[in-house]
Amino acid sequence: MSWGDFQHFVTRVQTYVPHASPSLALVVAWFSTVLDSALALGLLIGVRTRTMAIGSAILLVGYALVVAMSPAGLHAVFAYGFFGLAGASMLLAAVVDDT
Repeated sequence: MSWGDFQHFVTRVQTYVPHASPSLALVVAWFSTVLDSALALGLLIGVRTRTMAIGSAILLVGYALVVAMSPAGLHAVFAYGFFGLAGASMLLAAVVDDT
């Protein structure tokens, strides 16, 4: 974790979404943290694995789009490997037997 603590993470969110106010950046940071944690916990526990994997893929593609439109640009998208991770999530959703 290169940002260190949550306040630095909120600052990082503001750099990726420069038109966001500080309060909106805080809400987005909390929302993304809670959603990411819930999806990861669901995948670890094995609850509705296909749904959690699809949700993770959608979240990762959303992250990729936001970072691609930020000043960091496409280099950061490929450096963080968002599309590879989203592809792995979709592969998991395709192969899991959720019956």
